[in-house]
Amino acid sequence: MSRKRSIFAFLFACLVPVLFPMEAIARKSVKTICSWKNAKTTIGTAREFRGWQVYSPAIECLAKQLQKANPGQDSPEAALVTFFRRLMKQRPSFRAILSPTMHPKFRVLLEKGLLAQTTKFRRFILHSRIHASRAPKGNRFSKRFAKQGNTMFGAFDLLVFAEGNTSSTDIILFLKKTNKRWYIQGFLAHWLRPLFKGMKHPWWLKAKKKKTKKTASKPKL
Repeated sequence: MSRKRSIFAFLFACLVPVLFPMEAIARKSVKTICSWKNAKTTIGTAREFRGWQVYSPAIECLAKQLQKANPGQDSPEAALVTFFRRLMKQRPSFRAILSPTMHPKFRVLLEKGLLAQTTKFRRFILHSRIHASRAPKGNRFSKRFAKQGNTMFGAFDLLVFAEGNTSSTDIILFLKKTNKRWYIQGFLAHWLRPLFKGMKHPWWLKAKKKKTKKTASKPKL
């Protein structure tokens, strides 16, 4: 398999559970509210969210509801609302919400192309979250995402399942807390695929060692 194909094979493997089982749950009608302060959660019982903290009600915000909002980064929810608000308003200041420890290559991809990929974003929904320490012990989705998140983005503190305009724009976000503020450490979404085109050396794939041919040593005369 070529390196280019291996990149997309890895991304597809990451996103299969995002695009189907969890999307099915997201399609169901849920109570929502545009409020990120003191977010309430309940422990999920549905198979797809078993072990997750499900926002109750879910946090849904439209672009027009956030015209004058300034949530900050004191909580994971506030940081995410700030991040998505800046994307919906097409503001380059979204970069300030990216973690200081984000992988440099991923940061470059986002800084160059993220706004172009989110020009039609008009709303988002935060569905559920699970702490990094509990994710490997949760259901098969949290286990898989935790492993992939660590591989691609390094250590994180919180895993969040969200969606953009529709349930077909699902997003898995990895958040990290630094100096009492929350940041985006990395995230997975199928609409990010165009940003990876042309990448020759993906940082999460280990370079294969070149095989060296063994040559028989000449006998000393």
